[in-house]
Amino acid sequence: MRSLSEPWPVPLLPRGHRVSPWGLGCLRIHADILARSFDGTVDADEIPSLSTFDGCLKVMKSVKRSPSFRAEACWIISDGSGPVAAIQGLQRDDGFGWIHNLGVIPEARQRGLAKVLISQVLTAFRYLGSSHVALESNADNAAANGLYASFGFTSSPKPL
Repeated sequence: MRSLSEPWPVPLLPRGHRVSPWGLGCLRIHADILARSFDGTVDADEIPSLSTFDGCLKVMKSVKRSPSFRAEACWIISDGSGPVAAIQGLQRDDGFGWIHNLGVIPEARQRGLAKVLISQVLTAFRYLGSSHVALESNADNAAANGLYASFGFTSSPKPL
């Protein structure tokens, strides 16, 4: 969890990349990015549906149907080859923001794209009136946990 009252890093988008908001056709694009991002990871070992397009499409359809879904907190990053990273955000009735999924395909990692997406979604949640944002991360995913810590997220003993 992290408070939105404190500033966070605002990384630059690498040259040749663009950030796009949620729009028509995004459901399948987000599902494709998530499947390509999670396949073969500890997250997919724990949640096998994350390693397939059909499984991720089912997840994304559930996210989109949720009354907590916020299009303003869903983003895609593309490069010259197409979409390569995505993030989805939900917001509870009490205004608490939730990062549902963040994925960067293996070929696009180490470019700082996850940092750009986290900054983008934190900005969106602040705009939507959230005071705090949370996420759930696999304890065995050291790279992801280090990334989240660099943005001021702290561990919580239980999911919120």
